[in-house]
Amino acid sequence: MLALSLMGQPLITLDGDPVTGFVSQKASALLAYLAVESDQPHGRPALAHIFWPDQTEAVARKNLRDILFNLQKLLRNRDANPPYLIITRHTIQFNNDSAHSLDSKAFTDWMTASETHCHKQIETCRLCAHRLQQAIELYRGDFLSGTFVSGSATFEHWLALNRERLQQLALEGLNHLARFHARRQEFTQARRFAQRQVELAPWLEIAYRQLMALSALMGQRGAALAQFETCRQRLAVELDVPPGPETMALYEQIKAGRHPLTTASLPIISPPPRQIPAQTTTFLGRKQEQLAIADCLQNPDCRMLTLVGPGGSGKTRLAIQAAADEVTNFEHGVFFVPLAALESAHNLPLAVAEGLNLALIGNKPPQTQLLDYMREKEMLLVLDNFEGLMGDGRQTTAPDFLTNILQNAPRVALLITSRQPVGLQAERLFDLEGLSYPDADVQTDFERCDAIQLFLERACWVQPNFKAESEETLTAIAAICRLAEGLPLGIELAAAWVREMTSHEILEGMIQSLDTLATSRRDVPPRHRSLRATFAYSWDMLSLDEQCAFCDLSVFRGGFVAEAAMADKQTLSALVEKSLLRRGADGRYQIHELLRQFGDEKLRQDPAAELAARDHHCAWTASFLQEWEPHLKGGRQLAALTQIGSEIENVRAGWHWAVAQKKEKEIVQSAPAVTLFYDTRGWFQEGWEMFNQAAAAMPDSGVLYGRLRAYQAAFAYRIGDYEQAHDLFQQSLALFRRLKAIPETTYALNGLAAIATFRGQYAEVKQHAAESLTIAQKTGDYYEEARSLDILGIVARYEGHMQDAKTYLQASLKIHERLGNQFGLARSYNHLGNAAVSEGAYEEALTMFSNAREISRAINYRFLMAYLLNNLGNVAVHLQKHQEASSYFQEALTHFKELGDQFGVGLAQNNLGHIGLLTGDDEEAEKLFRAAIQAGLSMQSLALVLDALVGIAALRSREGQKIEALALATLILHHPATRSETKEKAEPLSAELTETLPAEQAAAARSQGETLSFTEVTAAILS
Repeated sequence: MLALSLMGQPLITLDGDPVTGFVSQKASALLAYLAVESDQPHGRPALAHIFWPDQTEAVARKNLRDILFNLQKLLRNRDANPPYLIITRHTIQFNNDSAHSLDSKAFTDWMTASETHCHKQIETCRLCAHRLQQAIELYRGDFLSGTFVSGSATFEHWLALNRERLQQLALEGLNHLARFHARRQEFTQARRFAQRQVELAPWLEIAYRQLMALSALMGQRGAALAQFETCRQRLAVELDVPPGPETMALYEQIKAGRHPLTTASLPIISPPPRQIPAQTTTFLGRKQEQLAIADCLQNPDCRMLTLVGPGGSGKTRLAIQAAADEVTNFEHGVFFVPLAALESAHNLPLAVAEGLNLALIGNKPPQTQLLDYMREKEMLLVLDNFEGLMGDGRQTTAPDFLTNILQNAPRVALLITSRQPVGLQAERLFDLEGLSYPDADVQTDFERCDAIQLFLERACWVQPNFKAESEETLTAIAAICRLAEGLPLGIELAAAWVREMTSHEILEGMIQSLDTLATSRRDVPPRHRSLRATFAYSWDMLSLDEQCAFCDLSVFRGGFVAEAAMADKQTLSALVEKSLLRRGADGRYQIHELLRQFGDEKLRQDPAAELAARDHHCAWTASFLQEWEPHLKGGRQLAALTQIGSEIENVRAGWHWAVAQKKEKEIVQSAPAVTLFYDTRGWFQEGWEMFNQAAAAMPDSGVLYGRLRAYQAAFAYRIGDYEQAHDLFQQSLALFRRLKAIPETTYALNGLAAIATFRGQYAEVKQHAAESLTIAQKTGDYYEEARSLDILGIVARYEGHMQDAKTYLQASLKIHERLGNQFGLARSYNHLGNAAVSEGAYEEALTMFSNAREISRAINYRFLMAYLLNNLGNVAVHLQKHQEASSYFQEALTHFKELGDQFGVGLAQNNLGHIGLLTGDDEEAEKLFRAAIQAGLSMQSLALVLDALVGIAALRSREGQKIEALALATLILHHPATRSETKEKAEPLSAELTETLPAEQAAAARSQGETLSFTEVTAAILS
């Protein structure tokens, strides 16, 4: 093997030994020239002229023959097969088919591969970073450093061109690597590549900017300023120029201590959001797989990549690692969504929304809201264990959901793990088998194999001093890895037994289990047989107590805490040691889905044990929810939401079991917390379904039935089905009154009051809310008391009774302060801010809105934050800051669309319409008012429609249709659902039109307005 290293001081080796004895420097230079220019044969006269241009042709050709003789001898060219040099009487050519390596060729190939690679951008491509690093490691210095051929201008010109070309490529590669690592917040590596640029090109100003920024980011401000000084001096010496404007601007930023730093020389970005589970184990092997996955994810043409492999092959672990590698490459983040615990594809949008920390608000279906949110986002979505949602092949809901994402969110990439392909046209498959393990018939370095590395590491977990000291032990471990077919789960289970038996004994037990399985379970696919054998062997080695405990634990979904288990901590620790459980950094225990299924199979073989396990699970879940329910209304709301969120799959499973078994006690314990949690999270559709199913399973004559229907009504209200919500609340209220369950009535009364508020039926609102308030105060139900006060305060404001409004709202605020209810506090401050706006106290309003925004940001109350933007826009309107108001309303509209809040969308459109009126954009205003009217009618929000109609009336007046405008204004002023702020807009318009029109026409218009049909008017406007 001939190795030619030409970048830096030339180094030529043959079979690992340096080649020495060149008759002259021209001999090594000729060899280098031939190797680099190997794509064609070179005539002897041409070579002679290049290297001896000042000699006669005869002398030059003799010198060439002498050097060729020397080279053939040094390279043992005549013995090489194939030879390194192809020499004929007329030509000489380096043989590309010979066994050789050429660093400049490899360097160029790596660089070309990265330049021509299909990726989003080179700074985010992990595969290209790997290629560039391989290339840079080859670049030891200038091409043929120290080489000089006297008297040959042609050779010197060739040498200079190659040096410049290769150095430029190296600088480009180093720049890309510095930017790649800076983007990933790997500042030490980034600075190393920036420093190398300066070493190669002391005049390169962009590299100094990179060094300055990186030093500052690492907290080394002095070093950053020193880099600037070095840059200034070098530029003065090398180029006689001062630093450029960008360098000076960066210097001033660093000198002033301003952050974040901004420079086009380096992509300094804040880390995007990430939702990836923390790992407690070392990730071993799979280097090539990681690069291949990164390559796919950075390919703009690859929108959906599915890791397909047998259970236990490490798909989830690899996907998590791949996602972690991509965190900085997706502008809006990387999110991991576990699906193993989902029992139906129906809940898939909810699971994804939870993974994105997205609150689903409004009456749009969850999938629609999710797609609206992702539409403009660039993110990576990892969906783990997708095969469980594929059904029997006829269920297409889950694949269709993926198709909708791909079609509606063009910058979202999907990374799926599944035991089978999803089957979509856009899907690119990545087949994953086990880790590499030694072949039985091939001698190899066992410890280099990933499977054996995994066995050794996991063995050290349970026996820290474990070592494979003998060849026999390594041979047994290799055989274990072969039996497990390299599947990580099987290897981990086997390694867990090293404390209690030798590797040979583990191997013999696995073989025996495999033989039994092969005899009794012919239906098991061959690739799963060895893994199930490992399960069976581990199962047989457990004590009876451990077997029972493991079966009981299989009823848990999404993990569990020790307090929930029907097992003591000693048993749990034993199962962890044997790799049947894993304990995360947060203290939660997890079961691999395959192992859970195995335990579930065993549990179902004993119906009595299964019943006891599921009853225990259901009882624990209900008790857990009952414990956290008060905190959902008090000062520990965020903790309660987090705790219930971590157990949500257990909550679902426990609830469905309680409903199926008609367990009234557990349903009573669970229902309030489930309602509050699902309402806060915005999971309205699922909440409606859960309570509908529960009510249908209960007798329709008891208090529990009434409560379930009331909770169902609340979710019907949230999804915009006001008729059903009204009927269900009425049904519950009638039942509670018949049963004299007076404390229960407050929830239904407040629900009816909320619906009436939305519809503009203010007399009914006051009746229901006042009754609820009286009962809540008598029974000490502070939460419902605060709700009643809020509703009464809102209606008082709508009717213009501002002192009453403030009294009610301040009383509600005090209750929320006493309870520590952050969501309630934010809402109260918002309501008080609106009241201050109605009174013209704009400074007070801004203070209230600021308090509400601060709390809302802290608790991520996105729903209220959108309304606060709208309310700040209203303040700006009153202060005649129309451009500022428009910006607030536009931002609010964007948030409302993301949240899927149709009322909010209509509200923002209406407000933007009024801005259009104020700024003279009548055409845009008309369009916005019509959209707001349509939204309000679809939700039966008469107050919204009436406010938009004021805008329409103003437009008709401008168009000269003054009689029609006055009639419309009169309709608005006389409608019972018109709010006080709407009247404040309509009254000046009515007065102006009355004064402008002749008295008879004005009287006729007002008379017409009093008899106009609201339905006919709105229909005519929208036609």
